[in-house]
Amino acid sequence: MDIKVNIDGVLREVCGINEGTTCEEVIFKLAQIASLPGFYTLVASCRDKEITLSPEERIINFIKETKENPSNICFILRRLEAVSPFSPKIPKAYPPVPNHQPTSRPHQQPSRSSSRRSNVPVTSENKELCSSTSSSLPIPAQHCVSSTKQSRIYRCDPSCELIHSSLVTSAAGEEKSYHDVDQYNQLKDQLAYQEQQVELNRIRLLRLDKEINHLEQSARFGGNNNNSDSNNNNKDGYSTLDLLSGSAVGPVAELAQLAATPWSQLLDTNRARQRELLSECERHKIAIDQVDTHLAKTKMNLSQLENQINQELNRLLNELEGYNQHRRLLLKSAGSGSSQPRPSDGVAV
Repeated sequence: MDIKVNIDGVLREVCGINEGTTCEEVIFKLAQIASLPGFYTLVASCRDKEITLSPEERIINFIKETKENPSNICFILRRLEAVSPFSPKIPKAYPPVPNHQPTSRPHQQPSRSSSRRSNVPVTSENKELCSSTSSSLPIPAQHCVSSTKQSRIYRCDPSCELIHSSLVTSAAGEEKSYHDVDQYNQLKDQLAYQEQQVELNRIRLLRLDKEINHLEQSARFGGNNNNSDSNNNNKDGYSTLDLLSGSAVGPVAELAQLAATPWSQLLDTNRARQRELLSECERHKIAIDQVDTHLAKTKMNLSQLENQINQELNRLLNELEGYNQHRRLLLKSAGSGSSQPRPSDGVAV
């Protein structure tokens, strides 16, 4: 059997309705196809009357009870404004059964635009609630009254407020843990940068040590040659002007040029340079010691932060487990209050 279902002004035809097809199965299938979240109920429109079907009611039996032609009955998939917290029904996933599971396809008939009349008078509160719905279909006053009562019950239920407060607390804890992880990543990057700076300072120290050794060797060589300056001065007939101008040729002239070099001045210059390099080396060593001290402190802070993060994560997991247990107890106690589902509860999708 095929039935017509109106979904937000779009008329769809559901095929494969058999004796065992319930209202809940039809709602669940239509919500899956149309990707509609929330709570829905199926309303039968016949002879300017609207009847809300319960989730467990069978479609074939309802049509037989009304004694109407199935083509004259239009079903409306209507979303509930508020959800009853005492509904014990849990949404079930029905596996696809060939030739028996109802399927839907769009129908080419125009949507009904004529408003339905109801025997219940429409109050100002019902008008305000009905105007806030997003569906293009008219909503009866009886449904508006029931939705208003359900919304009041939902707002005044302390168990729902407790669950909401627990979820807010867990969200705040998660934001705090994210902040701690971000701080941990920043400290890690800072530690890597400081390690790079330490390595660069070590390379500079090695270069300075090399330069100091080279200057010491040059100073030692210059001190040995400085003692023979007076003995070799103007030897072999070369004048000082010739030696300095470079006009003299030969090994003797080269030795004379070496003897005429002011080694004492070079030695003083190199020693001054050596003292500057040593002072710079001391300054870099002090900076390296400071960096090592700061690095040790950073590592200590990093270990403490890791411990705090682990403790916070364990605490959040324990709190979440406790909230889940408390929520299950609340749902169990709420489910035991009403054993039979009501048509106004709808089906959770």
